[in-house]
Parts: sequence; structure tokens; C-alpha cells
Amino acid sequence: MARREGAQDWADLTHGLTFTGQDTGGGCTALVADPPGGHALSLTNGDSRFPETLQDFYVGVAPTAIKEETFSLFVRGGVVTELFPAA
Repeated sequence: MARREGAQDWADLTHGLTFTGQDTGGGCTALVADPPGGHALSLTNGDSRFPETLQDFYVGVAPTAIKEETFSLFVRGGVVTELFPAA
């Protein structure tokens, strides 16, 4: 996914990004940044709020912050529990 966005790896993709809080509708909020490849990178707590720990969070990449994700993953207890598309 990072290479498709023009980065060598995940660290390269996310380094230097500025995340801002955004209302994504229906009472949901996310931290959103725009990587150089032109998509939106969203971070949540895996439900409807901002992430609160490094152990439990959700990452989504979509054409815009409110569109359906083309890549996503859930981390629970520090372990990736769901990955789309599946590896």
C-alpha cells in the first residue's frame, strides 16, 4: 500500500504528515492526513473516536476521508487483527 502511494514503506508514507481532527459524519471523528499519493489516511480508535493508545487503533486509506477504504487494518492489543485487502 505504501509503495502504491509513492513511498518506500509505512514509515516513509507517514513521516511528516500532519493529522487534523475531522468529523466524518454520524458522530464519528477521525485523525486525517493527506499523504503525497493523493489519498486520505484516517486513524480512529476502531470505533468512532480518535485513537487513544498505540495498542488499539484503526487505519484506513481512502480516496477521501469519508469514502470507502481501499486499505485498512485494525490493531487490538498491539497485534494486527484485521487487514483489508487480506495479505
